Amino acid sequence: MFVSHDRWFVSRLANRIIEITGRGINDYHGSYDEYVASCGDDHLDSDQVVLRQRRAREHGADRRPPRTAESRAAERRRRDLELKRDLATAAIEQAELEIDEIDRRFCRDGFFEETSATEVRALQAEQQALRAKVQGLMAEWEAIERELEGLSAHPE
Repeated sequence: MFVSHDRWFVSRLANRIIEITGRGINDYHGSYDEYVASCGDDHLDSDQVVLRQRRAREHGADRRPPRTAESRAAERRRRDLELKRDLATAAIEQAELEIDEIDRRFCRDGFFEETSATEVRALQAEQQALRAKVQGLMAEWEAIERELEGLSAHPE
């Protein structure tokens, strides 16, 4: 999964497009070029996006009520939580990769015959610590998600 505004990059790699809008989620299975052909709107064409926004402003469609201090604070909190969630997700993925690497070492032919008992115990302890870390990070991630849901349920 990746997020990008680089049309060349997206069109070369994507085989599924998930578009998140104010109206909901559009889950399109296919390449970005197929997605554009299907919906007729190239969201990564900056010239088209600017032109659409200019037209919307000219027709008054982009007029929003002024934001309150509370709504700005809620938006800052949402951004902070999203960053924390993304950092927790990355840390979980990294720890899981390290656990998998230890598993691969354990599964290698002759590993236990060639490796000292002290080193095996050290790897087992490291793996156990990594699993505990993943559990803690998962709990943190879940708490962040709950708070984000609460913010979404009570938009300012």
